[in-house]
This record gives sequence, C-alpha cells and structure tokens, in this order.
Amino acid sequence: MRKFLKDNLFLVLGVSLPLMLVGVFAVSKIVPAMTVADPQYSFIFEAQNYSHGSKRDIMIEFVVQDERIVPRYKKSGDKNYYNNRSLYRYDHQTNAIRKIDYPTPDIADLEDDKWKEFKIAELENLKISKDIAAPDGYKFYNDRYRNRGLFYSGGSRRIVGMKKDSRLVKSEDLNNSRNNYYDAQFVGWIINK
Repeated sequence: MRKFLKDNLFLVLGVSLPLMLVGVFAVSKIVPAMTVADPQYSFIFEAQNYSHGSKRDIMIEFVVQDERIVPRYKKSGDKNYYNNRSLYRYDHQTNAIRKIDYPTPDIADLEDDKWKEFKIAELENLKISKDIAAPDGYKFYNDRYRNRGLFYSGGSRRIVGMKKDSRLVKSEDLNNSRNNYYDAQFVGWIINK
C-alpha cells in the first residue's frame, strides 16, 4: 500500500484533493444552517391566481393597518386576470401553506374609485406585523425553483418560505400544481401566539 501511494502520489492527490474540497464546501454550507434557530412565526401572503380561469371586474387588496389585515375592494373598470388575488397562510410549525377562503364581495353598491372594506372571519383575531423581518429575524422568501435534469429541463415553479442568515425554510407544498404562487407578495407576520 505504501509503495502504491509513493509511486502514484500525484494520482492520489488528484483524486483526494477535489473530494476533500467538496466535503469542506458541503460542511461549510450545512453547519451554519444547523446553528440557526427554528422559525417562531407564521405569515400571510397573497398571490395572483390564474387557475380560476375567470376575469374579475373588481380589485381586491389586503393592507395592514393598526396590526390588522384590512381586506378591501373597488371597481376595476375592466375585467382582467390580475384581479384574481388569493390569500394564503404559511404555518411555521407544519411548514405548510393553506389558502384562506373569502367570499367574493358584491360590487353592486360600489362607487367608482372608492375602496370598500369587507371582513374575513379567519383574520379577525390575528395580530399582524408588516415589518420586513419577524421578531425572530426570519424574512419572507419568494423565489423560482427550477427543475433541471442532466438532459432535460422540467420547467420552473415559485417557492415560498422564510430565510434567516444561511438557513432557508421552504414550503412543503411545492408539488401541489394548483398553487403556483405566481407573483407572491408578503402581507404580514402573525405575531400573536
């Protein structure tokens, strides 16, 4: 064995040094992420939803005022797909995303260019912070996930989660084709436990 190592020193170094370098990079990526504490807060986000297949003639938005989410709507003037906004809750304990259903408001009594508030029962008792970072330091994360293989490209999907330092916590809902979270926008952190 010693004779082999002595006779083939450059071969051994040529194989072992790249493997050691890969190991160092892997450890340097994994260890810092393991030292970051688990997230302690869930959040609410909204996303454009093309899957409804219908155009709406109202605009809906979700704003945070006085630590509450205030949903409101107004006439749009034209029907388009952009008005199909869905609201979602990301649960930090289960790492899952759940759609928050709300009734489509009636626009018969709306005046032009006037916002009207409506209520969503599930949001009534939530205390919301619109700060960029949660009290535990995590931030909303929204990016594109590309499914690539060696000889093919499987397209891309949006992923939603949270990030702090070198740790990324992604949603486990990536394979649900009904939820592409296109144009996902952060609404706020749920700060009451």
